[in-house]
Amino acid sequence: MVMRTIGDQARAYTLQSSSSRLKTTLITLTDELTSGRVSDVAQRLGGNTRALSGIESRLQAVTAYQQLEGEVGAIASALQTVLAELRDTADQQVSRLLLNGSWGTDLTFADQAAEAAADFRGAISQLNTEVQGSHILSGTETDRPPLIDAQSILDELALQTATLPNASDIRQVVSDWFDAPPGGGGFLDFAYRGSIGTSREITVAETERLSFTTDASDPAIRATLKGLALSAVSAQGAVAGRATEQRALADASASILIDASARLTSVQGRVGSLQERLEGAATGNASARASLETARNNIVLADPYTTASALKEVEAQMQTLYAVTARLSSLKLVDFLR
Repeated sequence: MVMRTIGDQARAYTLQSSSSRLKTTLITLTDELTSGRVSDVAQRLGGNTRALSGIESRLQAVTAYQQLEGEVGAIASALQTVLAELRDTADQQVSRLLLNGSWGTDLTFADQAAEAAADFRGAISQLNTEVQGSHILSGTETDRPPLIDAQSILDELALQTATLPNASDIRQVVSDWFDAPPGGGGFLDFAYRGSIGTSREITVAETERLSFTTDASDPAIRATLKGLALSAVSAQGAVAGRATEQRALADASASILIDASARLTSVQGRVGSLQERLEGAATGNASARASLETARNNIVLADPYTTASALKEVEAQMQTLYAVTARLSSLKLVDFLR
C-alpha cells in the first residue's frame, strides 16, 4: 500500500492558509449581513456590470430632475403669486377709478393719482421678484431685475405728457409708449431689462421640458402697468384742475385695467398648465426612481437568509479547523509510537 505523507511545515502552512481563507470569508459575510449589500458586485454579475452602470446613471439623472422639481415649483408658485397680486391691484384700482370718476373733485382726483402711483411702485416691486437668486420675470436674463425703478418710469411719462392739453392725447401717448416694439423708444427700451422673445427652458423629466414664456414684457403685464401709469399722471400737467379731462382719464384707465385683469387671468392659466405638467413629471420621476432602486437592489443587496446560513457554515468550519489544529499541536512522538 502506498502511503502519502505531509511534512510538519507543509501541514502548518495548509492549516494557516485554510484559517486565513475562512477568516476572510467570515469577515466578508459579516459585512454583507450588517450592510445588506454584497461585497463583490462584479463577481455576482460575472464581470458584466453594464446593466448596473446603466441603472446607476439613470438614477443620478432622476435625482437631478427631482432636485429641479423643487426649484421649478418655487418659480411657478412665485409667478402665480405675482400675477394674482398684480390682478388684485388692477381690480382694486378699477373700483376706485369708477367711484371717483362718477363724482370726483380736484382733491379726489389728486388723491386717486397718488394711490395709482403707489400701486404702480408696488407692481414694479412685485415684477422684480427674485426666487433663489433668480429674477423670475426677466426671461433668460435671470441675473438682473426685469424693470428699472418705478419713479424713473413715472418721471418719463410725466415729461412726455406734461404739455398735452386733453385726456385723449395723454391716453394715446401713454398707450403708444407702453405698446411700442423693441427699438421704438418705449417701455421695452426705456424700462425693461430682460430678454425679449426667448423662453426659459427647464428639463424636469426624461420626456418633459417646461418653457417659461412669461416675463415682464408680456402684453398683459404691460397693459396693467399702462392703466396704473395713466391714472398716476391724470392729475398732472395741462389737465391738472380740469375735472372733465381727469374724469375721462379715469374712465380710460379703468377700461384698460379691466381688459388687463382678464388677460392676466389667461396668463395665470398658462402658468397653471405648467404646474400641472410639473406635477405629472414629479409623479413619473418618483415611479421611475422606485423601479430603478428595486432593480439595483436586486443586483447589489445580499439575501439575509442565505448570508446567515453561509455564515453559520463558515463558523462551523472554523471550529472544526481549530479543533484539528489543537489536536495536531498536542501530538507527541511517544503517543505515535504506542
